[in-house]
Amino acid sequence: MMLINPFFVNPSGMPKVLELLFNTTDDGAIVDSVGSHSPSLSPSGTRHVVGNKLVMDSGGFIRADAQNTSSSDFDFSVGDFSVECDVFVTADSAYIWRHTDNDSNSGLTLKLPFNSNRIIMQNDAAVSILSYDSPTSLVNTQFTVKVERISGRYALSINGTEVDTTSSVYTGLGGNGFIIGHLGSSGGITTIDNFIVRKS
Repeated sequence: MMLINPFFVNPSGMPKVLELLFNTTDDGAIVDSVGSHSPSLSPSGTRHVVGNKLVMDSGGFIRADAQNTSSSDFDFSVGDFSVECDVFVTADSAYIWRHTDNDSNSGLTLKLPFNSNRIIMQNDAAVSILSYDSPTSLVNTQFTVKVERISGRYALSINGTEVDTTSSVYTGLGGNGFIIGHLGSSGGITTIDNFIVRKS
């Protein structure tokens, strides 16, 4: 049996506050390895584990935590944070994740905005904070994406390489949990793995 240390701190000094590895049987329960949060499934659409990855389609998504549930773990108004995951999408309209205040106020949103080479992170006013235009398509290609804010500096990394940064000050980042997947958008098939949030 593998033991998981919920107090693991990564080298940057930020502890994990949410870790969704999807290491379960096909269609098995989705568990936060840190043990602090309770993922739940959307009422409809495809959203299940296949081959130790989260697969979503037809408007399916998962939440961590439930709608309008606040947690200091997800308060990004102060301090440092990072959100990272492995992604595979089949359409350029895919929402990867949203850090929400509620379903009508998305907070931070990471998505491919109808452009197979472009990925953006924006706030609740749809102001782009970070973006990247890849020389090759991000559709039908697995990649690891990470966004972080360290000491006021935002950074977007693809496959371990920083591709955009800014030190501008932004509001409207969201204060509750995450929607992972397609709330309000079909966006083709999205596959997510190793979804990890860190906060200090």
